[in-house]
Amino acid sequence: MANSGNWRVYVGTISQYTLQTSFLVKKIMVNQNYSSNTNDYDIALLKLTSPVAFSSELDSLNGVVHVKKNMFALHFLQYHSSANLMDVAVNVIDTRECNSNQVYRGAITKNMMCAGDMNGGRDSCQVNLPLRP
Repeated sequence: MANSGNWRVYVGTISQYTLQTSFLVKKIMVNQNYSSNTNDYDIALLKLTSPVAFSSELDSLNGVVHVKKNMFALHFLQYHSSANLMDVAVNVIDTRECNSNQVYRGAITKNMMCAGDMNGGRDSCQVNLPLRP
């Protein structure tokens, strides 16, 4: 179990300049099968100290992730000092293609999803357009 002492969650925030109410993290539960060598099972659950009241926008997701041809990566850019949440549309790429010798050479496991642009230029590490409110 990871140390949860200083972690906070901001729900509905798209700018670090206008942070919403924070929720303290009570417990971080890392997947027991996580491998730091392969990054397999790289997912964790955060148990908050109080419940989150979902808006109609968040509630419409029904807590289900739908994997389709396109996905969106959302992130704050650490290395570009972006204060605004960024997004980029990426395509889901077949695991066999990702595991080819020209790409990840077998590093993508059955528990991982490969997404991006095989021509480059669009991924969660590139400078993207800010998320629009």
